[in-house]
Amino acid sequence: MADGFNSHTIEYYVETKDGEDKQLIAQAQLDIDGKVDERVNNRDREQVLEHYLEKIASVYDSLYTAVETNSPVNLRQLVKGNSPAV
Repeated sequence: MADGFNSHTIEYYVETKDGEDKQLIAQAQLDIDGKVDERVNNRDREQVLEHYLEKIASVYDSLYTAVETNSPVNLRQLVKGNSPAV
């Protein structure tokens, strides 16, 4: 949970299609001053998007590797940022 008055924790998850497995992939903190992780102004959409994409990049990297190598995707591997088995 975020520290301080009116601070919020933003959590990013991936989950299976059936919803039975849900894994936290990243977190960010939104503070009372409108800063995400103490450095990104939440009013700057471009910076917020870039920060978000940085947070979830390992998931997309793993998915890309799986598609390129025709490998199965394991949810826990995505969360840990590991590439699927080749």
